[in-house]
Amino acid sequence: MTNGKYRLVILLAIVIIISGGVLKLSTPQIFKLVNGYPVVRGIVLSEQGEPVPGANIILESGYSDSPNGLEPQLTSTDQNGSFQIRARSDYFRLSIWKKGYALSGCNNQTCDSQEAKFTLRKIKEMKALPMFDQVFDLSQTRGFSFRSGHPVDPESPQCDLILDSKGRNDLVLGTPSNRGGITAIGSSLDLDDYWEAPMTFQSETELNKGDSNGFFLKTPNGLSVKFRIIPNWATTDVVKNRLDLSSVRFIWAIQTDGSRNLETISVQEVPEPFTGYIQ
Repeated sequence: MTNGKYRLVILLAIVIIISGGVLKLSTPQIFKLVNGYPVVRGIVLSEQGEPVPGANIILESGYSDSPNGLEPQLTSTDQNGSFQIRARSDYFRLSIWKKGYALSGCNNQTCDSQEAKFTLRKIKEMKALPMFDQVFDLSQTRGFSFRSGHPVDPESPQCDLILDSKGRNDLVLGTPSNRGGITAIGSSLDLDDYWEAPMTFQSETELNKGDSNGFFLKTPNGLSVKFRIIPNWATTDVVKNRLDLSSVRFIWAIQTDGSRNLETISVQEVPEPFTGYIQ
């Protein structure tokens, strides 16, 4: 075959490849990938059911923290509290915030496919409580004091919580006899969602492997606490067939003024993921 014929064959192959690419890009499947991502429509309301205009909306599509991540998209609600924004991936997180209110939002699994309704909670306390996060060894003593922030002997006057590991997959959480109390507060991972302690408590409750519950606690001297406890479920005492408590993570906030207020959201601070986008 002559050089001219070689060039002709190569040219024809290039044309076929390019043509095939054009035809492929024009098919509905690829068009859907480019233009068929979800549109999130919603309305933002106050606790009284009134529209909240000017609420900030940020939508993070895909994996925004990856090297080639997509830049977040920002918009805001109109005078009717409504908004509409199109995601740029099937995986997304939508966050809503306005100064003076607690953060709200949804993700690709929890957003309503028609029109989502969001209620922004008004923050009533000007000063937020600090949140503590620390890992402790409770293998030698099964008591913990939120007042001092340290493990203590269960018989100590400072003891607020007593842990009893009865098996590899469950943990009994109790309070000193006839003093204080404890109650579970649901499966939310965000303790900021719980801003006021309840009126009633029980003497003990359980945490089972796989649970992500938070808890309210009343100390023996009447102080309000909210906390999460995260044991290292992978470590067990094989001989006694019970959980090894040598590495237990506590996340907590405590109110020392005697009230039931457990607000941990600041009115002044711009929350993630709005930091850097909103002043």
